[in-house]
Amino acid sequence: QRVEKLDKVIASTTINKIFEPRKGKKLLVLDIDYTIFDMGSKTESWATLKRPFTEYLMQHCYPHYDIVVWSQTSWRWIEIKLTEMNMLTNEQYKIMFVLDKKAMFTVKSNFKNGTKKHYVKPLQLIWNKFKGIYHEHNTIHIDDLSRNFALNPGQGLTIKPYKDAYLNQH
Repeated sequence: QRVEKLDKVIASTTINKIFEPRKGKKLLVLDIDYTIFDMGSKTESWATLKRPFTEYLMQHCYPHYDIVVWSQTSWRWIEIKLTEMNMLTNEQYKIMFVLDKKAMFTVKSNFKNGTKKHYVKPLQLIWNKFKGIYHEHNTIHIDDLSRNFALNPGQGLTIKPYKDAYLNQH
């Protein structure tokens, strides 16, 4: 069933590139909510909800990685968040493309308290669309939810969720 869902999402997903892949670069797939953006805090400026040192991460990864953002939300909200955080038009790095929840599907996984259905971000989608460029040996996926890379555990790096951004304001 996972294979059928994967084939369906690969067939139905069109990747709208903002920038072309750069020769010889690895791939960094980055989540938004609670990874680089505190979506739970209230503020008058969304820019203040950006995780500290996100710019540092992006600027230092960009020379080595093409960067993709993949979020389990709609494109409309992704665009607003990335725009407010000055990430779509930043001169220091480029985001190659963005994927939203339409490029995800559900699977069942075993957890400590039983089997649960949840969404995944199947990296095979990107690897199929960019054959010969990106693959399991040159891709890393950073997310606060390890279940998002249940199909690609070897590429996943789970980080602590970023919450309570107001505590980081000076």
